[in-house]
Amino acid sequence: MNNKLPVSALILAGGKGERIGGNKLFLSLDGAFLAEPLVEKMSRVFDEITLCVGNGESDAIHNAFHPIIQYYSVNLIEDRSPGRGPIEGLRMGLQAMSNEWSFLIGCDMPRPQEAVMRYIWNRTLDLSEEYKVSAARIDGHLMPLHAFYHKDCTSYIDYSIEQAESECGAVIDTCKTRRFKERSSFNSKLKLKSFYDRVRINVVEENELSIIPGWRSSFRGFNTDKELKSMYEF
Repeated sequence: MNNKLPVSALILAGGKGERIGGNKLFLSLDGAFLAEPLVEKMSRVFDEITLCVGNGESDAIHNAFHPIIQYYSVNLIEDRSPGRGPIEGLRMGLQAMSNEWSFLIGCDMPRPQEAVMRYIWNRTLDLSEEYKVSAARIDGHLMPLHAFYHKDCTSYIDYSIEQAESECGAVIDTCKTRRFKERSSFNSKLKLKSFYDRVRINVVEENELSIIPGWRSSFRGFNTDKELKSMYEF
């Protein structure tokens, strides 16, 4: 019996991983990529899997992950423009997916719980068509990763990108001579939640999720070696 959700899992893997020495997608433990168990879990829950990678990185990632990509039928999509951050990965994933809804997660979030994902999705099913995002609120903050996005979010993301680039005076590129202040201003305007004020959001409160044992681990990620080690200590 196939009980996969009719949702496209979008795994963000385009970050530079500056605090951990490189793209987290390539991190391994005991000779195996850390990302493989995440891909395997996504393939059990969702009927489509897409890796959203950085501009110009698809060839290297395809070569390194070919067995995984082939075995789990993973789609690979590149950012169209560099320097926009995770919102560009979400945008490109939404454009490429074949479903109405997506589930967004980072490649540095290795322990999503199926019960948590399915709970949020079941709450999403009850929504009217006016709702475009379904996200949990943890410790008072909406969680843009580990959240569901309707494909209609694409137009709102496009508007946010255009507005940020217009206000910053130029399309962001990777030029090393660009002033830090200008890059920071642009990045602050292009957070994943930068379009949230333009869409209706279904909020799942943490007290709803607290009935699921270990639910918080579903939202944990890592940015440093210390955080990574703490997640794999038993």
